[in-house]
Amino acid sequence: MDDLVGRWFAIDGDCGIVRYAGPVSGTHGTWLGIEWAPPKRGKHNGTKSGHSYFTCSFSPTSGAFIRPVSRINWGQSLLSAARSRYSTDTLSISFPQTIDGSRGQVSVPRLDVIAKFQTLDELEILGLDGQCIYGTQKGDDLNVFARVHTLL
Repeated sequence: MDDLVGRWFAIDGDCGIVRYAGPVSGTHGTWLGIEWAPPKRGKHNGTKSGHSYFTCSFSPTSGAFIRPVSRINWGQSLLSAARSRYSTDTLSISFPQTIDGSRGQVSVPRLDVIAKFQTLDELEILGLDGQCIYGTQKGDDLNVFARVHTLL
């Protein structure tokens, strides 16, 4: 469970990061000490009954403890997401024409056309919106993204 510490996840429409994994005094079993990305969902700062299990960095009240349940989406690595999105096996999926950006709707280039005519190491625009990426994996060759200048 220690390999979960520092890992991003999604559950019930919200994201967070695992700050602690292990027992919590006065309870049974394993708990995940998490920090919610939407701080209002949290309840504390990582302290329970006077014992500090982890520290929150987003907000002093963004912490919570949850059980490691099966509905947690642990996401995928950056390379896995790119391969999944751009492999020839998935070209029949529909790509979004617009995405919600921080300044409203943003028009998306024809990702289906880009995917059909380029391999990963030729991509300059990488569209991975909604892919729930947690980071990279040890051993991933990230040089395939050397030409990427725009991430959607």
